Amino acid sequence: MATDITAIANNLRSFYDMADQTVIHVGAGGGQLIDYTSNARSVLAVDSDRDAVAHLETAIANRGVTDRFVVVHGEFSAVVDKSDVVFFEFCLHEMDQPGDALRHALSLASKIVIVDHLPESSWAWYACEEEKAARSWGAVRRLRIKREASYDAVQRFTDYPELLSRLEVLGGQAISRSRRVMDRQNIEIDMKYAAALIQREK
Repeated sequence: MATDITAIANNLRSFYDMADQTVIHVGAGGGQLIDYTSNARSVLAVDSDRDAVAHLETAIANRGVTDRFVVVHGEFSAVVDKSDVVFFEFCLHEMDQPGDALRHALSLASKIVIVDHLPESSWAWYACEEEKAARSWGAVRRLRIKREASYDAVQRFTDYPELLSRLEVLGGQAISRSRRVMDRQNIEIDMKYAAALIQREK
């Protein structure tokens, strides 16, 4: 993610502190936000992307927190471990059935923290994820939200080839949309995102 990960982690820490809790971290691959969960008592880090999991394992080792993390390559739907909280890291919009994922999370923990792109984000438009984001936030808002906050960030790219290398894996429409900035240098794209805390009804 070509944005200020430290700022995102700080925003999340202010929103909900994972300190001394057991956490299931969904979409943890790549290791961008392990600093947010590294003060937890223990973390089960789950991701379905094998390459992302390899990056995650390297990041965990580099930060010296291997004693608190267990890494699982697989689908969240297969997780049966209980925890205090399930944390979805910019991944709920990628799930075919976000409502089912949230219900499964509530069967494992009494709280869920979601951080994800908002559908009105310019970055969601460039990545062709605005409809996915709208669907996932719709699923979130059908549940009991205890707290919600929105934030502004910026995706930064030195030039168009760097942006294209990030978007071309998302398909032809994303490539087509990216061309509107193909003549620019030091490209900045607004990335609006939100965090939500869901608490299971007793």
